[in-house]
Amino acid sequence: MQVSQTTVNICFVTVVKILKILSSIGYLFQLVTKYAGIAIISLDIVLFFSICKQRANEVASHLYPVCTRFARLQSRS
Repeated sequence: MQVSQTTVNICFVTVVKILKILSSIGYLFQLVTKYAGIAIISLDIVLFFSICKQRANEVASHLYPVCTRFARLQSRS
């Protein structure tokens, strides 16, 4: 059974782009919090996105096998 490398790459790149967008949103929240002085609610949001950013590398290390499995399922149908 041959796995489409293109499908694996598209899956991987798409998820990485989503993670980068989340990181950018988190960065924007940090700027808003820094310059506007918005209190606890914004800090909670910033904390959430910073945790997402920290976990992004861990997620990326698990993505490739998942994308490979996805490509195998696609090639079967």
